[in-house]
Amino acid sequence: MRVYQKVIAIPFLLILVLGMILVGCAKPAPAPAPAPAPAPAPAPAVEPVKIGINIPLSGHVASMGNKGKAAFEVAVKKVNEAGGIKSLGGAKLELVFGDNESKPETCGLETERLVTREKVPVIIGAYLSGLSLVGTEVAEKYKVPWVCWITMSPEITKRGFKYTFRPQDNNALVAPIQIGFMKYWGEQVGISPVKYFDVYVDDAMGQTAFPLRQEAATKLGPQLVGSAPVPADITDFTSVMLKIKAAKPDVLFVWQHEEQAILVTKTMAEHKIDVPCIYSYGTFLNAPVVEAVGDLKEGWFEHSVWNEYMAKDPWVAGLGKEFTAHSGDDLDGYSAQALQAIFIVADALERAASRDPEAIRNALAATKIKKGDNAFVCGYPIEFGDDGQNPHAFAAVNQTWEGKIHPVYPADAAAMEPGYKPTLKPTWAWLK
Repeated sequence: MRVYQKVIAIPFLLILVLGMILVGCAKPAPAPAPAPAPAPAPAPAVEPVKIGINIPLSGHVASMGNKGKAAFEVAVKKVNEAGGIKSLGGAKLELVFGDNESKPETCGLETERLVTREKVPVIIGAYLSGLSLVGTEVAEKYKVPWVCWITMSPEITKRGFKYTFRPQDNNALVAPIQIGFMKYWGEQVGISPVKYFDVYVDDAMGQTAFPLRQEAATKLGPQLVGSAPVPADITDFTSVMLKIKAAKPDVLFVWQHEEQAILVTKTMAEHKIDVPCIYSYGTFLNAPVVEAVGDLKEGWFEHSVWNEYMAKDPWVAGLGKEFTAHSGDDLDGYSAQALQAIFIVADALERAASRDPEAIRNALAATKIKKGDNAFVCGYPIEFGDDGQNPHAFAAVNQTWEGKIHPVYPADAAAMEPGYKPTLKPTWAWLK
């Protein structure tokens, strides 16, 4: 029995020893690979800068508000594609729209909403003077800067406000040009004094503009022989035509919004108004009006910040193509000024390097945009006086002739096209 146990034990010992040798000779297992370093966290997205846009997207001047909306969108796209606001880390601009419904009270409420709920640090608005008079008052209360779009009442910048900025002209600046042109026209055709009839919208702008034209006429010589203040949503101009025929003016001055501009032009043709000079102001050069009335406006003189010579600037021409592609409309004075307003705000944001309304306000006050800058659209430099008004803003008198818009007055505007000689007493299409 003992011999058998020894026989079994010896092989077992040999196997054990051999296993120990093999284990000792084996290569150690490689150390586990270190875990990969965690990927760096993505840089936090730069928060966009909100711009409040308080405009009439409904109501009786909604067509103008929607025209402006399209232009604001094109301008913001342009700024964002160029890298946004570089001093704020490339922050993109974001539009926050408020529909003031073409009503002053709603404009005030929308201004408050944009400031208190949307937290916008700057606002652009609001087309009509009556809207902006209310909107700017609310913005001033909250110390949020407001850049005007179109608003023409001189009162906008006569209230001592520190947060209101108007890039374009106003009625106090344009009235002497309007009456001055009437005098110039009379001198060219041998009529003195010139008699004029004034048709205007009976709103905040019209109510301030009409007496300013009267004041200029007293100084320069033309005589007012009749006037017709009309509601902004007027639907029948028949009684106005009868007044014009009875007054027998040399110059018919007429200012209306788009829909009414179309209506009054067609009504003049129906009644065969025979006045030697028709001088319009406002929306008569806008594409929808031009398309609707065709050659009925051939030969008219028109007061506007816009003519096709401004549109020939390469920078502006590019903007015009983008605006047309986006909206289906041609660029005009109203849409050009909407583009301009966004570029003014973007320029101020870049220099302010801040989202703080006070810093933006201070940057706006120091604005200096000149020809050649990629914020220059409307043909005049942009800077603001202590009252917030741009002293360089102007509008020229143009003549529509053979499908083109020709600048004719004053002299610096006429110099844009020195070879053009205006047709001073055209025969209107409805009289041919």
